[in-house]
Amino acid sequence: TIATAKNWVLCVQGKVAPGAPKPVTPPVTTPATKVSYTNRISLTRSLVTAAGYDGATVATCTENNFSDLKAGSSEAKYACQGVKIGIVKGYADGTFKPSSNVNRAEALKMFVNAFGLAVTGPMKICPDVDQNAWYFDTFEITGSHSFPIYDAEGNCNPNKPLTVVDAKAWLNHAKTL
Repeated sequence: TIATAKNWVLCVQGKVAPGAPKPVTPPVTTPATKVSYTNRISLTRSLVTAAGYDGATVATCTENNFSDLKAGSSEAKYACQGVKIGIVKGYADGTFKPSSNVNRAEALKMFVNAFGLAVTGPMKICPDVDQNAWYFDTFEITGSHSFPIYDAEGNCNPNKPLTVVDAKAWLNHAKTL
């Protein structure tokens, strides 16, 4: 009918015919932001490079003590160099777990080792870091160097996986020390 067609045109134009129900606007949804996490081999590679070891030096590291890394692979060479200079260790079961996410406590320990950091002064305490945990001193050290380790609530989240965004921020900060 003409009235129906007229109502349809008005609706498309964002107008409502007298007596017609108002069109329902669908809710606007924002797609969830995908968070990427840093794995052990990516962080090891970044820290070995930041510590001044170029590809040629890394290529000479041929020891492979990890059952889950292919001998001679790039991953095995970076893991070898990381172990050699004290940035990282493998697991007791003889694996490196290259694709496993690194939590924030493990990552900060790797940063402390890579850059030879020690406590330089006072820091804001992380309320969620247990003073008896193996990583307490790591948070103390990096906090004293003003690493951006705190979330909006002032927590440090030691057991959460390290995001790629935080890894980049920490690496950029470490390069300024």
